[in-house]
Amino acid sequence: MTDSMEIFQKDYKICGRHAEYVRALVGTNSSGNKIKSSRIPIFQRYVDVMAVAPIVGFIYKKKGVHDSGADISMLASQMMQISHILTRSYRIIMILDQKEEISAQDRLDRAFKYDRNPMKRKAGDDIFKAYMLGGIEVLYEKLIKDSSTLDEDFMNCIEFIDEFDKMSPKKRTKEDIIELCNLAGE
Repeated sequence: MTDSMEIFQKDYKICGRHAEYVRALVGTNSSGNKIKSSRIPIFQRYVDVMAVAPIVGFIYKKKGVHDSGADISMLASQMMQISHILTRSYRIIMILDQKEEISAQDRLDRAFKYDRNPMKRKAGDDIFKAYMLGGIEVLYEKLIKDSSTLDEDFMNCIEFIDEFDKMSPKKRTKEDIIELCNLAGE
């Protein structure tokens, strides 16, 4: 087990409408230049969107599908800045997703055992990427799709945070965590 997975330590590309959504969330045009506007971008960098999108997609149960078109790229150096966040999100999603279809042991293996084996990790990678794309869609739709002013952006952020908080799992007690660990060990 490593602190950050190798898949998050290299250049990363997002294509098509998801690239457009990320650009809109960051406030850049197709050339990657900041758009001059009275509106304040929701995120500062593409990787900031990437850091939250997988968990947003998972919480909203939204999986996106890769499409083609214009793309955006994040350099390995940028990805490495958030690789620990993405690795943690990956592991959480692998443990919690598909509880009904896959045994606890297989989910734990997918979360921790296959870091350096791309062939065995592929199924998990596909799930993670789908939630990441779904999270990008949710962020775009909830935060800026139908707004045109700074005030609307602000209200959308407040509504999204409130909704996200209500959808997020309840806080776990120490006993809950011990019980989950015991279940995982069975």
